[in-house]
Amino acid sequence: MDAQTKEQKGKKKRAKKPTAAAPVVPDARYAVRAFVLTWTELDSWWLHYDLDELAAQLTDEQAEAFYATAEGTRQFATDLHAARQQEPEAPRLRAL
Repeated sequence: MDAQTKEQKGKKKRAKKPTAAAPVVPDARYAVRAFVLTWTELDSWWLHYDLDELAAQLTDEQAEAFYATAEGTRQFATDLHAARQQEPEAPRLRAL
């Protein structure tokens, strides 16, 4: 075994730090139940974190991933609110 091989074996491999979540498949649709469970679990989530600690410890990539998710959530909430304000379409009756 040469010196370089011994040196490489002696070094411990560092685990990679987790980065942003894997990209979500846009066409994947979840059930309404999953939506309700997710938002029930997230109720008042911001009360459980220290803002200064997050500001100091999140990487730029992690913060940007959060901002993107928050912005997507804001837009979805706006669209959902508008959709709920629309009059439901009357069912079309067909003669048998």
